[in-house]
Amino acid sequence: MHTAMQKWLDTLNTRETPPDAPLFCDFLVKRAGLLVESGGEEYLFRHKSFREYLAGVQLKEDRPYEQLRKLVTHFGDDWWTEPLRFFKL
Repeated sequence: MHTAMQKWLDTLNTRETPPDAPLFCDFLVKRAGLLVESGGEEYLFRHKSFREYLAGVQLKEDRPYEQLRKLVTHFGDDWWTEPLRFFKL
């Protein structure tokens, strides 16, 4: 996670040195409350709504028409209700 995050942080157009990824992630956990540590090298979004929104956006970006059969199998599944709603946007 830190390696991937550092690549994004290094693209920021700032006059200062980009933030250090472990420090930035620590801020997202302890101060912003956006993420929680899951142990090891992973983080999870604290709120289900972030996961649902990002899953829906990713579905939209990943050539959804090629994955329609997969999506249809999840109609009616509680967890997929919101991601499919965001997918429609």
